[in-house]
Amino acid sequence: GKNAAIGAAIIEFETVEAQEKATADLIAPADGGEDAKPANVIKIGDNELTVQTLENWIEKKKNKSPSKRSKDEVDVEFKKYELEWEKGRVISVKGVPEGCDREKIITAIGAFFDIEADQVNDKLMAYVDYSRGQSDAAIRFKDANDKIQDFAAKLADGTVKIDDATVASATILEGEEEEKYYKDFIDFKNMHRKKQAQEKKQNKRRRSK
Repeated sequence: GKNAAIGAAIIEFETVEAQEKATADLIAPADGGEDAKPANVIKIGDNELTVQTLENWIEKKKNKSPSKRSKDEVDVEFKKYELEWEKGRVISVKGVPEGCDREKIITAIGAFFDIEADQVNDKLMAYVDYSRGQSDAAIRFKDANDKIQDFAAKLADGTVKIDDATVASATILEGEEEEKYYKDFIDFKNMHRKKQAQEKKQNKRRRSK
């Protein structure tokens, strides 16, 4: 018979492009309905692997009742992710164009700030929170910049476009929305670290048997 699944694995990609290519190839599109299928399926023996983004996996874990949690989920210690953030550095972008990806958003950022796209992270310290198929995105700046407000305004009025398309809205997060964004981001990072620590501990247990 088929072997039963014994756990999950996290795969980290060296580049955003590689991650987005794998997502498009191995995960059914979010807007394809319940019957949507991925372009390709990975098999190990007779078993088909279920592939999902870490973000979606974490969201499902949050909604799962304690009684249904896997017996393989073990308590572990791990170094908590901490972030000291400043107000006014996250732009919420809604209604991104169809077929958008992180690189297209990064290209728009680089064009406005007059920086090469491949230098946006290093020189501008700007990060794009977005997965292919989503309708909304967030652009997070680590350091203060006088042009953040102007960039958000020009995205909103269509002066700055993403992939030659105007977004539905672009606003700088404030108040509770801003606090929730950072809380969710920090939770995401800690869930990732916890999952890695659990996998490491489970692997040690299996090798010791």
